[in-house]
Amino acid sequence: MTTTLKKDDVYVGLDCGRRDYVISPELVQMYAEAVEDHNPWYSGPSPFGGAVAPALIRHSEVFVDRRWYLPNIYGNLHAKQEWELFAPIMVGELLWTHSFVTERYTKRGRDYVVNEVLYLGAEGQVYARGRTPRALSERGPTTKR
Repeated sequence: MTTTLKKDDVYVGLDCGRRDYVISPELVQMYAEAVEDHNPWYSGPSPFGGAVAPALIRHSEVFVDRRWYLPNIYGNLHAKQEWELFAPIMVGELLWTHSFVTERYTKRGRDYVVNEVLYLGAEGQVYARGRTPRALSERGPTTKR
C-alpha cells in the first residue's frame, strides 16, 4: 500500500508491511550495474562460501510503502539514513523485510517520523537494520520574494 494517511494516523508502531524477495543473480547484477560496483564476490566465490549480495541491495525498501508519510509532502527533508549490517546476504537466498514507524517527534518546527526496516532471512536471522528519519513540514511550499 502506498497511500498517505492523515497526520494522526502516523504513529509509533505503525506497521508498514512485509515484503519477500529472492536475491537472484539478475537482481544483484542490476544493482551492481546501477551503482557501478562490480565486485567479483557478487557473482563468484567469496570468503562467505559463495556469491554474496551487495550489503544495501534493498537500500530503498523504506520508500516502498509510504503510509508513514504525513499528508503534506511539500517541504519533506530526507534527514539521514543509518544502517547496521549483521551478516552477509547470499545470492539465491529468500530475504524478507518488515517496515514500521519507531519514532515521531518535533524538532525546530518540523515533525520527524522515523521508519525502521528489518532485513531477515528465511529462518528469521537478521541481516541488517535500516533507520530513515524524515523531517516533514506542515507549512507547505514556500516562495521567495
